Amino acid sequence: LGDMCFMGCSNLESIIIPQSVTSLAYKCLEKCVRLSSITIFCTTAPSLGEMCFGESYKWTGYHNDIGINKLYVPANATGYEEGLWLDPLCNAEKGKFTLSKTL
Repeated sequence: LGDMCFMGCSNLESIIIPQSVTSLAYKCLEKCVRLSSITIFCTTAPSLGEMCFGESYKWTGYHNDIGINKLYVPANATGYEEGLWLDPLCNAEKGKFTLSKTL
């Protein structure tokens, strides 16, 4: 997905990313303030561009408590618990998504 492709989509609540996607580019999901559900069908985590999930201010889960936001991936998925993926998973200011390997 290209640079800034969903940047500022303030009404985007969920997104489904098919297995064919190999990367999420620069600032791809920045300022998607209501995004609370990301479903990715890739068993290997797509590469992330710089600031894919925005800068260091609360950008997502605007109306949700920390821990409600979910990143759904396949049960046998790899790579989502490392590198730039740790940003939305561990950064409380970015919604602190919970990884769910349930697909």
